[in-house]
Amino acid sequence: MKTPSEDQAVDQVVDRMSTKYPLMARSHIQGMVSQVHAGFLGSPVRSYVPVLVERQVKARLAQEALALAAAG
Repeated sequence: MKTPSEDQAVDQVVDRMSTKYPLMARSHIQGMVSQVHAGFLGSPVRSYVPVLVERQVKARLAQEALALAAAG
């Protein structure tokens, strides 16, 4: 079950990734974070979910940033 502190931590992931990838739309980052976070909803151990979400989102955004740089 999600907790308010988990929701706050996940919101902070959006903030950090928006700062790290300023060329990406915040709404895009928010959607990606929400999608990745939803994948952990059935996980019984919640302590590390925000960290795992951040790692996955960071990897995806890095790939997108590379693709954008290569295309433009």
